[in-house]
Parts: sequence; C-alpha cells; structure tokens
Amino acid sequence: MIDAIVSMQIEHNVWATRRLIEACRPLTRQQWEQSFDIGLGSLAATLSHVVEAMAYFADCFGGRTYERRHDFAARAATPDGLLSLLDEAGRTLDDAVESLVLRHAERGSVAWRGAPGGKIPVPVALAQIFDHGTHHRAQCLNMLKRLGLEPLPHIDPIAFGTGA
Repeated sequence: MIDAIVSMQIEHNVWATRRLIEACRPLTRQQWEQSFDIGLGSLAATLSHVVEAMAYFADCFGGRTYERRHDFAARAATPDGLLSLLDEAGRTLDDAVESLVLRHAERGSVAWRGAPGGKIPVPVALAQIFDHGTHHRAQCLNMLKRLGLEPLPHIDPIAFGTGA
C-alpha cells in the first residue's frame, strides 16, 4: 500500500508540473520571464527550479551526487524544452524512489546537501519531494493568475485522480 501511495504522489507531482508548464506554452517570452515578487521571481525560473529539484531528489534517492546537466539551462529556456527535462527527471525520480522503497529502506536515510550530517531520513526526503513541488506550483498558479490566464489549470490530487 505504501508503495502505491508513494508512486501516486510522484506521478501527481510530475503531472501537476506538466500541466503548469503546458499552460505556459501560449505565453510570450516576456510573460514567461516576467519578474514577480513570489517564488524564484518568474514562471521560467520557478518551474525550471521545480524540475531541477526532481533531478536532484532522484540523485539523492539513487545514492548519486547531483551534477547539473550541461544543457539544462538551454533546454529549460522554453516550456517545450522544460517538458522534455521534466519527462527525464520524472522517470529518474520514480525509478530511484521505487528502488529505495522496494529495498525497504524507509527507515534509512539519504544523502542531502545542506542537511545536518549530510543526510535526512527517507520519510523526510519523501515529504520534501511532495511539499517542495506543491509549494512552488502554488506560486506559479499565482503568477499565471496575475498574467490573466484563464482558466487556471486544476492541479490538485483530486483532479489528477479523477481525470478532471
């Protein structure tokens, strides 16, 4: 049961981020990069941060040291490029978390840059994955609302689970 819940959470995280990025496709470059007083300052910066964080989380769960892809910034400059990065990060994260959970390491820890002792418990790391994405997606919804985008994408777990 825990495996199914964790898997659903990861799928929702990727799905909701995808819906936001797709909602940005019709925006002009100026709107995509417009500065706001929330999040990381723009849709481009906040959404690329969310996607890059997924890749970082995947490396933490996979026992690897995170290194930013050499082409990340160039690919993240547009919604379509960011979508391809999201696909890669989502698959890698799902595989890494599934492997860890299947090894029954939920009582173990994962390396985490900046954490006391350089590690955090697996349940805390899982909570961080889901909380981090939700936090930044809410900021992006606010930015899209300020840009006048209508309707805003529905990205909550109920919309995900029911196909709404």
